[in-house]
Amino acid sequence: DPINSMLSEAGLGRDHPKITCCFCSFFIIMIIAVTAWMQTCVPFCGAKSEQKSGLWKKAWANSSIPRDMMHAMDTSIDPCEDFYQFACGGFESQTGIKADQVEWARAWDGIEARIGRELRQQVENDKGKAGVFYRACMDTKTVESLGAKPLQPYLDAIDAIHDRESLIGVIAMLQKINVPVYFDWQVMADPKEPSRYVLGLLDGGLTLPDPKMYTATTQRDANIRNKFHLVLQKVLELTGLPASHAKAAAADAWSVERALADVTLPASKLREAKMTHMTMKELEAKAPGVGFAQIFAAMGAPHLGAKTDNILCKDEGFLEGLSRLLGSNNLWAHKAYLRFQLAYGLGSDLSTPFLQQGLQVGHILTGVEHQEPRWRKCYQSTKNNLPDEVAKLFVHHNLPPGAVDDAKEMLQNIRRVLRH
Repeated sequence: DPINSMLSEAGLGRDHPKITCCFCSFFIIMIIAVTAWMQTCVPFCGAKSEQKSGLWKKAWANSSIPRDMMHAMDTSIDPCEDFYQFACGGFESQTGIKADQVEWARAWDGIEARIGRELRQQVENDKGKAGVFYRACMDTKTVESLGAKPLQPYLDAIDAIHDRESLIGVIAMLQKINVPVYFDWQVMADPKEPSRYVLGLLDGGLTLPDPKMYTATTQRDANIRNKFHLVLQKVLELTGLPASHAKAAAADAWSVERALADVTLPASKLREAKMTHMTMKELEAKAPGVGFAQIFAAMGAPHLGAKTDNILCKDEGFLEGLSRLLGSNNLWAHKAYLRFQLAYGLGSDLSTPFLQQGLQVGHILTGVEHQEPRWRKCYQSTKNNLPDEVAKLFVHHNLPPGAVDDAKEMLQNIRRVLRH
């Protein structure tokens, strides 16, 4: 019997009655299970036309999903036809992005708004550093009367540039006040040795968010560049340059940004680039003439990279390009670039004409139409510049002593575990 022989080779048939019985029982149970699933789960998704009228709707109506989550859903949609619309349709139909914002996310913006309403009052009434900072920001009468005057000491230093040495000195001065000209940097844990900190050298110095925008040939990018040229000129006028001079200076500033864009890696390639650890001596050899040692010494780190390779770089080509750029003898272009970066970088803390140019760039890039309310701007600025002071206010007003003790104990436990 060929069939029995085939079954026998598979361990089944008349020669293996117990195994055959177990196999058949398992097979019958599987048929029953699949049939039951076809009668319940499939109609739930509307797969059977005669039950598509909403068995799944009844199931969701009897569910214990929190009400706020239900509001974010669109339960009129069959989840097996369009699960995203089913899960998020309510949120999309009920939520709009305000004209002074570029995005809104339920996960954090909603919570941040609720906390902000409470914490804002505490910051407003604070007698310490946070309150002083916030009220100074809200003093628009003084801000408007000052205009560009707060920039004047830095503008004078830029105007006084006459050689590479003085250029490097101004770069250090601006980097120290968080105006990241030509490059950017951050202190970070060493990815290869997390127990120590390193200084990460980053591509930077550009105003537009993507280096491709400086060279791409699409109509959209061309429009962005044309509008950005007008912003360059207007900001330079606000620093005190006559209109005719500001136009020429805008072209010079653009030439520097364009040169930086040419040596800046796109984000996709930068993510794949390998990290290189360097000493300061190695960094200076890789980028001669940039004056990294002088810059970081002026910023308070004279021993950076002196005895160990605690400088991290992912784009050595950018360093080489920066070295060539700063070797240029066109000091007028560097002055124009520095003048614009200073005024644009600090413009969010200056008078309305500066704020309007920042809004114009935001409109060009993201479509944002209005300035955010002054109180929100000042509240966010206080949080960003004095995070510890604002955090103390939150803890003092919202956490009872027992919760504070519990949090401290949790942090100590985390530190103890990570040490081992």
